[in-house]
Amino acid sequence: MKTLVVALGGNALLQRGEALTAENQYRNIASAVPALARLARSYRLAIVHGNGPQVGLLALQNLAWKEVEPYPLDVLVAESQGMIGYMLAQSLSAQPQMPPVTTVLTRIEVSPDDPAFFAAREIYWSGLSARRTRGTGSGLRLADET
Repeated sequence: MKTLVVALGGNALLQRGEALTAENQYRNIASAVPALARLARSYRLAIVHGNGPQVGLLALQNLAWKEVEPYPLDVLVAESQGMIGYMLAQSLSAQPQMPPVTTVLTRIEVSPDDPAFFAAREIYWSGLSARRTRGTGSGLRLADET
């Protein structure tokens, strides 16, 4: 059986302007599941996904809790991968005759000398209102405000 890679963007999982809820994300995943299940009958699927809105939400939640130091971004990215993978696996596994589904977290190593690290001071994510980012002291800024 051939392998087919399917990419789901983070904004396909949570639509722009949509409330950042698990219910909305499950609903959006449910709209993709029938097509994915059909593909799974003919291919071994590798589903990859974006996570911009999800990691942005986790970053805000992380910054709102003042009792502890914020978790580093790589941990939040892994957390969002696990969350999305779990939701996809749950939704796909509920399909009739679906082969076993596995969620795999990934790590990407980037050179610590990459000049982008020295310029990166903000998280750009357009899924939040300006009102939600003000007063957090987080340095968060909307993508369309750049």
